[in-house]
Amino acid sequence: GLHLRGTIRGFEGISSQHKWLRVQGGSYFARFYASESVGLQRRFFDRFLKGDEAAWRDEPTVAAEIRAPGDTVIRTVAEDRWPLSSITWSRLHLDAGTRALVEETPETPTAAEYEALGDGVEFTTEPLAEAIELCGTMRAHLCVSSETTDMDLFVTVQGFTAEGEEISFFAADNPQSPISQGWLRVSQRRLDETLSTEGQPVHDHLVRDPLEPGTVYEADVAVWATSVHLPAGSRLVFTVQGQDFGRNGERPFFAHDDQRDRPPEIYGGIKTVHTGPRQDSYIVLPLTSRGADAS
Repeated sequence: GLHLRGTIRGFEGISSQHKWLRVQGGSYFARFYASESVGLQRRFFDRFLKGDEAAWRDEPTVAAEIRAPGDTVIRTVAEDRWPLSSITWSRLHLDAGTRALVEETPETPTAAEYEALGDGVEFTTEPLAEAIELCGTMRAHLCVSSETTDMDLFVTVQGFTAEGEEISFFAADNPQSPISQGWLRVSQRRLDETLSTEGQPVHDHLVRDPLEPGTVYEADVAVWATSVHLPAGSRLVFTVQGQDFGRNGERPFFAHDDQRDRPPEIYGGIKTVHTGPRQDSYIVLPLTSRGADAS
């Protein structure tokens, strides 16, 4: 929840023809000073400061580590672009009636209410019939309403093994980081249509558009990039809430709890996620072509 989105957006926005991206797990402090990373930096400087062309040859433009349960790396994807050319954007739809993530839009319109400053509402897949890989950004398209004039969306993507153990990962500020997260203040929902893509919404943040209590609005949440392998039998869980995600009441390293910015009379109360044919809420996933046959 700190540097990752800026790293990805920075790479996408750099105009130079000579640019590279490394997507890695673990603490960025440790990875930066690891011997292989120091060697990578030395070769880069040898090439572009000393002119030694042999020092930096055949480096893939993008190298993304695919993490697996147990905080292991199952493989590294090497490509010449980001988003990866090997991914397919795939949707999982929210069903508020069953609290499920399903492959087709639910036929029946339903709604799920939750207390904004509570645990929120979870949507869960059936056990995966085959392994999948996710590598890239995600997009949560939510139809929501509030009994107040604004709401904050905190969305979290988690994985669980067939035995019910969470598939979490070590990060710089959290030894049990979920697969990914995203945040949006719904009054800032207006998109920059020229920069937004299927897998990554970009908001212009030029206007504040308050909500009419009880009215349903469409909001697109940018869920930060991830790169994970989920084995067959595991489940994806997608949580929507109005405060920071935490397990068993834990407080995150960076918390959104300043009441000057988040007065509870506005950002508390009852919020609602709407699903169904006319109010389709879904999450867009970056599935790689190796998802089903990775071992």
